[in-house]
Amino acid sequence: MHRGASQRRRAKPAESSRSAESRPESTSAIALVLVVEMLRCAQQRAQRTEPAFLTYEEFSLFAKELKRAAKGISWTSPLSLDRDGEDTKRSRTRRRTSTRSPQVFLGGSCNPTTWRQDVAIPLLQDLDITFYNPQVSDWAPELIEKEHFAKTNAEVLFFVIDNQTRNTASTVEVAFYSGLRKQKLVLVVHPYQSSGAKIAGEEILDDEWRDLISSQRVMQLLAERQGMPFFSNIRNAIDGIDKVLREKVPAQELQSGKKGLTQINESGVLEKEAKENVPVNFDQFSASVVDPKSNQESEHFLYNDTLGRNISSSRPLKSSSSNQQPSFDVCLCGDEVAVPLLKKHGLKYVIPPSKQTDWTKQMLQSNVTIADRSRVLLFIITDSSRALAELCLAAYYIGLDYKVVLYVGLLSEKSIINGKTLSNIAIKEYNRGRMYLRDLAVRQGVDVLDSVSAAVEVAARKCIKTSAAR
Repeated sequence: MHRGASQRRRAKPAESSRSAESRPESTSAIALVLVVEMLRCAQQRAQRTEPAFLTYEEFSLFAKELKRAAKGISWTSPLSLDRDGEDTKRSRTRRRTSTRSPQVFLGGSCNPTTWRQDVAIPLLQDLDITFYNPQVSDWAPELIEKEHFAKTNAEVLFFVIDNQTRNTASTVEVAFYSGLRKQKLVLVVHPYQSSGAKIAGEEILDDEWRDLISSQRVMQLLAERQGMPFFSNIRNAIDGIDKVLREKVPAQELQSGKKGLTQINESGVLEKEAKENVPVNFDQFSASVVDPKSNQESEHFLYNDTLGRNISSSRPLKSSSSNQQPSFDVCLCGDEVAVPLLKKHGLKYVIPPSKQTDWTKQMLQSNVTIADRSRVLLFIITDSSRALAELCLAAYYIGLDYKVVLYVGLLSEKSIINGKTLSNIAIKEYNRGRMYLRDLAVRQGVDVLDSVSAAVEVAARKCIKTSAAR
């Protein structure tokens, strides 16, 4: 039944080709909407009564945003047609007999979930697709190396993020591979429902639920931003994986069309294409550009609910559009314990929003805009919070090869979060995500320091080096 359904979908390549060919027209319409929005925002911001126009500085800012946003648009070729039956047969034979590396890495939620054994593995075996199953009865840090090898060599990374576990490592991995974009990533996400439920036999309190929901939402937004396909169920996802492996269809191509292979609307994750590609408006990032009239030498603080809570400097800020200089030395994410040290070094820093649970595309866009305008991204993850969203953001920026400096402390039985101690199970699960982040950071050549002061020192040196290079 499953195999037949997959074959019926492959029998309609023409419809998929038309969908791919129509995208330039759709994108042109989106570009027109963006230009209109630019004019409207600039006129409103400057309180102009004249016909809509842009100053050179405003145009430069918007042009930079458009250029960066355009890089996220995937121009893929139409879906390839099935080859002759004999070629397809030989391809399936090669796939079945190859044992050098697995074709699919089965990432995502582990114990106590059984989706791998009950659903995914039987379907993959039926399609002669090889796989690596990382699920074990008792996870240990030594397994990270083995899993890394399997992930690096797999053709497709398949992650199922459910609502029965904390998913601390899985959300970090998805965020990283979304930024890296070197491998095909396919996702199934089951959102967390409401507080009061149990995970690993433990009742989850409201504040922990908020953190879990926040991390899952941030992970989704980061993956969406890079065009990663989402599915509502495992069977449809594996249908898509089979198509990716057999016909070499780009994973991003799976979500083409309203009735495409992923039936993406069922997931409730992605919004309409036009809304998805609208960049942050002028008001939302204008706080990073100081009005020339307020060119003050004394320390000042700017406040903007959307862009960032706190922007501090002992010197006037400069617009990054005027001479291509970053607006900030350091983008500080996580614990603010590093603020006094940043001030001591005389660094311009900004603290972007990251602690809300109702993440939106606009909020994420603001976060990325701030990162783009900072010389160094400094992540300070201490044992005073779960910092799940920050872990995802750090992994994503590492994947994108931003200049990141990390301090990631581990939780212990002495850790107190929101006035509460953590169970041994929770400590182990939250530390797993932190260990995964530290491991992937080291593999990518990112500085991972063992103290907050050391992390600030390294960030300061990088700022000086970057400034001198310019």
